Amino acid sequence: MNDTEMRQYLKERSLGGIVLGLDTMRELMNRLGNPQDQIQWIHVAGTNGKGSIAAFVSQILGEAGYPVGRYCSPAVFCEEEKIQTFSGETKTWDNISREEMAELMTRIRGAAEAMESEGLAGPTVFELETAMAFCHLARKQCAYAVLETGMGGDLDATNVVKTVCCSVFSSISIDHSRFLGDCLEEIAGHKAGIIKPGRPVVMAEQKQSVESVIKARCEAMHSTLWAVNSGKLQVIQDDAEGQTLCYGSFPPVHTSLVGVFQRENISAALETVCCLREEGVVISEDAVKKGIQNTVWPGRMERVGTNPWIFLDGAHNPDAAEKLAKTLQKYFTNKKIVYIMGVLADKDYPSVLRHLGTQGRCFFTITPKNLRALGAERLREAVREKLPGMPVEAMHSVREALTAARREAGRDGVIVACGSLSFLREFKTVLGEEEE
Repeated sequence: MNDTEMRQYLKERSLGGIVLGLDTMRELMNRLGNPQDQIQWIHVAGTNGKGSIAAFVSQILGEAGYPVGRYCSPAVFCEEEKIQTFSGETKTWDNISREEMAELMTRIRGAAEAMESEGLAGPTVFELETAMAFCHLARKQCAYAVLETGMGGDLDATNVVKTVCCSVFSSISIDHSRFLGDCLEEIAGHKAGIIKPGRPVVMAEQKQSVESVIKARCEAMHSTLWAVNSGKLQVIQDDAEGQTLCYGSFPPVHTSLVGVFQRENISAALETVCCLREEGVVISEDAVKKGIQNTVWPGRMERVGTNPWIFLDGAHNPDAAEKLAKTLQKYFTNKKIVYIMGVLADKDYPSVLRHLGTQGRCFFTITPKNLRALGAERLREAVREKLPGMPVEAMHSVREALTAARREAGRDGVIVACGSLSFLREFKTVLGEEEE
């Protein structure tokens, strides 16, 4: 199978949609020799922040000298970035190559078709990609890998892993209600399903209802709970250029990543370090310092321009939108905030608009290139309905929206592209073409 054939195969498999459950994934991995059992996993679940926590923890492990990998989704700028390994020589993250993807998928497709020929259910596209990640990270001989759930936890394809160092929970809120339920307790129950018997758990600060669910699961599984405590956090510096903070007994750490939400994520990453150390993983203070400082996580309050400031943020649910609004209020009080926004139709975009509208002065809506996208005109009407009097215009393209937003913001304003990760790749491409 070459790259073109692989793309076509995955496109065909994607038509099957989302199917939750572990039976098919377990069967597939058995036929592939269960390569995931060769790796020690840090398994991360949550609604918002799990990608950032995964980035911080994996960078720290890499700086500590371990062969480390990570599997995170969705992709922001290219499909290859979902599966990465850390190079100890260059101190950079290497994406899986298209050639490696095609080679591995040829083998995985063979196992999948054998299953189907025997009357068994075939794997979904997410199960195929997760199997590819397991195979690649094992081939690269990763000692540790950070694994981000796709959706939920108990029935997520990633939950076939058994060799888990610890389970980590980022902030949990309402999202994917169609599959996970529409109340926090039910959603938390699904996510808590990644907790393994006797294995420790790290939990970011949560709403009381969520905390109760995770604590109960820990007790049932005889798992030690490491809970983040904001009382242990001291912020030394926090502005649009970055943040410096202390957590517990750790020396001060600095990150160029902005956003008030990153304090929570860094705190959770440092609590995870404490947990891993207790499990016998040797991590020096220097590795922690360099790990936080060198972490790069695109598409999350990522600064991509100045004069005016331009940020990319994948805020796509109410909790993320509220945190984005608080970040903008803190860093850019009295600045003109101009949004370029595109959303998926199955998200709670009316609530997202309600939060973003507290800081925005103008919206330009676009249609993401995604089968689940909400049209720019429909989003424009939603802005008019939820935010009466807010200037809003539907645009035909990202390029057109960016031109209009620059004009509206002037040199002293702030442009924020947000609403979904699905159009940020195109947005960054347009920016790059402007700079050539």
